[in-house]
Amino acid sequence: MAPDLRAMADGLDLRAGDLERGLALIDEIPEAVLLAGDLALRDWVTSTHPELVTTSRADIVGCAGAIAWLIASTAIPAAKILKIKRLIEGLGGVAKAVQLFWGASFKWEKIQALGGAAAALGAELLGIAAVQQKCFS
Repeated sequence: MAPDLRAMADGLDLRAGDLERGLALIDEIPEAVLLAGDLALRDWVTSTHPELVTTSRADIVGCAGAIAWLIASTAIPAAKILKIKRLIEGLGGVAKAVQLFWGASFKWEKIQALGGAAAALGAELLGIAAVQQKCFS
């Protein structure tokens, strides 16, 4: 592979790994917690990932950090996280979702062209400014 193509592929691989960690965190949240609402989500995050609660927005690094901070800060309502979780499941899981976004070079126009659950998941994630900035180009 030519050096420029290798560098581009390596960059996409790094972005894919970062997105995968963020989506895996969403996927880890039990559906029962999300159905119970925002307070249940806050309690789950506090008991399961206390390190996220102490992270400030200024400390977030990369896509996974942006997603983790939003979950911990309850900036995203539990209902929206549940919708994102179900879209991930509809795509066949975290790895499949990330693979689709990788194939679209993490560009919104290409993700939108995929249609279906991939475009819906992209739209949900892109509707969150911090995630858009850290996860997509």
